[in-house]
Amino acid sequence: MTNKVTILTVATHEEGYYKLLKKSAVNNGFNLITLAFGQKWEGFSMKYRLYKKYLSSSTISILTITKKL
Repeated sequence: MTNKVTILTVATHEEGYYKLLKKSAVNNGFNLITLAFGQKWEGFSMKYRLYKKYLSSSTISILTITKKL
C-alpha cells in the first residue's frame, strides 16, 4: 500500500508561488491542504500556531519538514 503525499501550507490568498504549488500538487497527485485561506494575515507566528493546531489533531503517521535552502 502506498500513501498519498500530503503537502501542508499556509496561504491567506493566491500570491507568489501558491498557484504553482497548487498546479504541481494536482500534476503529481499530491493532497494539498491550505490553512488560513481567506483569513487576515497575523504575522509569522500565525503560521506556526496553525501548523501546531492542525498536526495535533491529524492522523499523519510520517512527517517530513523541509525548508527552502
